[in-house]
Amino acid sequence: ARLPENVREAFISGIRVLAGMDAINTGSFKMTIGGKHIDFRVTSIKTTHGEKMVLELSEEPLTPP
Repeated sequence: ARLPENVREAFISGIRVLAGMDAINTGSFKMTIGGKHIDFRVTSIKTTHGEKMVLELSEEPLTPP
């Protein structure tokens, strides 16, 4: 999906921080959403039209108590 340009830079910057990305173009982070553990893998690339970012989401299996 395309974000409006005035939102895009802030969104990408926030995801880069969460994923621990500095000069590298890949990172990851984990969150619990709705009681589910979600693993986010992030890849970005600079283009002539700005930075493009891909987020891959996968649900981690819950550890039995």
